[in-house]
Amino acid sequence: MVLIDRNFPELDANYVGADDEAIGLLATEHLIEIGCKRIAHLRGLTIAQASGVLRGIKMPWPSIS
Repeated sequence: MVLIDRNFPELDANYVGADDEAIGLLATEHLIEIGCKRIAHLRGLTIAQASGVLRGIKMPWPSIS
């Protein structure tokens, strides 16, 4: 069994997914480099991948809560 984009550690299965924080950071760094000053991230409250992306987006601005 191979899990795609969702990891369940309690299952004995291989997992293929993305580093959501790295994706958020990479996208944010790119937007900053091209001059964007106001960056928004729209997401649902319970989407795990979106939470990881948001953590990555916040990395360049440690003071953002």
